Amino acid sequence: MWLLGQDTADLSRPDRAHYVIDCMPDYVTLRDNTTGDLTKLPVLQIWVDPRFRDAHRDPALRDYIKRRGEQDGMAALIRYSSTEAFTIFPPAIASDGEWHEKAGESEPDHKPLPVRVRVRV
Repeated sequence: MWLLGQDTADLSRPDRAHYVIDCMPDYVTLRDNTTGDLTKLPVLQIWVDPRFRDAHRDPALRDYIKRRGEQDGMAALIRYSSTEAFTIFPPAIASDGEWHEKAGESEPDHKPLPVRVRVRV
């Protein structure tokens, strides 16, 4: 996304920031603990260099995630690899108006593909 320049002017170059915002969004499935209902929520995919695990705390990135929550109703999936990730819910989509970080479980039928061959049709 940094190369595309879509609302990313205040973000550092990925090689300096230690994260890359993927052009392809994904989704997470949320389960309502009361009703059991499932909801798919679109998420930004942000690939973080695992040697810099706190890079997602960059204030400019948090502002970007906050704007995507307000404008597009999106959360962010912070990925360290194709199998290790957690979701950040910005204030605009949280019922209490606060930031939340939540680890989750992968669905058995939803297996991530390696980045080099990720294709959406």
